[in-house]
Amino acid sequence: EAEVLTAAVLQQPQPSAAMSVASALAAEAEARAKESYARSIEVAARSREIKARSTAEMMKMHVELRKFKLKEKQIEEDARVRVAEAEAEVAKVKAHAKAQELMVRLKMRLLQRQEAEKTEEKERERERERLRIERE
Repeated sequence: EAEVLTAAVLQQPQPSAAMSVASALAAEAEARAKESYARSIEVAARSREIKARSTAEMMKMHVELRKFKLKEKQIEEDARVRVAEAEAEVAKVKAHAKAQELMVRLKMRLLQRQEAEKTEEKERERERERLRIERE
């Protein structure tokens, strides 16, 4: 029995060696845990970086869209101004044409009146001449 016990003790690792192995395994597990934690922090940081880039791109696109909308509004406003200017020019031309038409009518009336006056004057002159001839 003593030989069996001696053999069993010899087969068992020594307590300080077992503690060293356990300590090494614990240290390795702790190192792995720290490495895993560091990787998760790194992944989270990359995720935040990607999210920040994505947000920055979205903001950039939003700014570009606003610029485009402002340019579009400016173009529309410029077009409205040009249309209003063209309409004003058309109204000006129409008014000028109407004024010209009225001037022509007035001139025609004046010429007709002058012609009528000349005709009346000639008639009076003839009548005077006729009366003078009758008197003589």
